[in-house]
Amino acid sequence: MVAIRDDGLIVGSVSGGCVEDDLVDKVREKLSSWRKPQVITYGVTNEEATRWGLPCGGTLQLVVEPLAEHSGIAELLDRIGTQQLVRRRLDMDSGRATLEPGRWQDVLEFDGKMLSSVHGPRWRLVLIGAGQLPATLRKWRACSTTTSR
Repeated sequence: MVAIRDDGLIVGSVSGGCVEDDLVDKVREKLSSWRKPQVITYGVTNEEATRWGLPCGGTLQLVVEPLAEHSGIAELLDRIGTQQLVRRRLDMDSGRATLEPGRWQDVLEFDGKMLSSVHGPRWRLVLIGAGQLPATLRKWRACSTTTSR
């Protein structure tokens, strides 16, 4: 995921290189005319994949979304800020987004008409059992909790 401001400031990454530079150029060229989300594909041919630095001749399909009031980004950020897991569904035809509670098993889905993505806190690691590693981590967590107060 990447955010590009109208002055070219960029935060995040989608490829780690040339694709971001091209995206900045596209945003600057088309920002005033964009009214709804668009799909941009990089690396359709092997020559393009090499040009954009995509490994194994792969392709990269990106949804580019101009932000507007109906994008729901402010509300999404508010919910994430309160540690909520949120599923955002973006209608490609209208550019309208809806928010609903997310589940940890939700995944990124895109069918060409709707982009569904989950944002917010996720489980990073679950250790089950009474072996040495979980026991050591429980002791470490107990120590760090008591010293951080």
